[in-house]
Amino acid sequence: MEQLQAKIRCWVAALAIVYVSLRSAGLGPTPISREVAMLVSAYCFFYIGFGAFILVHIQNHRGHYYWRRLLPMFGDYTSLAFIMIYGGQASAAFFALIVWVTQGNGMRYGSNYLLIAALLSQLALLAVYLLSPHWHAQPEIMIAFSLTALLAPIYAWSVLRQTAQARDAAVTAMQAKSRFLAQASHDLRQPI
Repeated sequence: MEQLQAKIRCWVAALAIVYVSLRSAGLGPTPISREVAMLVSAYCFFYIGFGAFILVHIQNHRGHYYWRRLLPMFGDYTSLAFIMIYGGQASAAFFALIVWVTQGNGMRYGSNYLLIAALLSQLALLAVYLLSPHWHAQPEIMIAFSLTALLAPIYAWSVLRQTAQARDAAVTAMQAKSRFLAQASHDLRQPI
């Protein structure tokens, strides 16, 4: 799973470059200036390199490394905040990635990572609000973004918890069934 996430990270950064390039060429309702497109593209190229480093580390060092989960998570939010700060209104589509990254980390790694991801998403949106003149002038939209980025993980956490409880109940029922069948089998083999 971690390897797939690292590959997706590189692809999303590459698609971000394509997106801002198309917007700077005047395609789409809200254009991005060439200077902003070049700045965002340069950042995304750097981030592709970072994603490739993480991918190589995953391939060469199997196992669970906390830093290898937390550092890319921090990088994902930093990158998305950077794009939204400099991209203005044309970068609104990147908010969906903030929600996706939050959900993905929780679903892949569990509720502790979901909590960390939810907090990082709120910090990223706060940075976007404070550092972007466009988004600072849109407090209602930023409140909606913040609530969505917070409520979606809460719902995911609830689903994860219910799934874990259902799994535990199913395991308990299977163990009880196995014990019953073993006891019944033993009793049937005994002479009357």
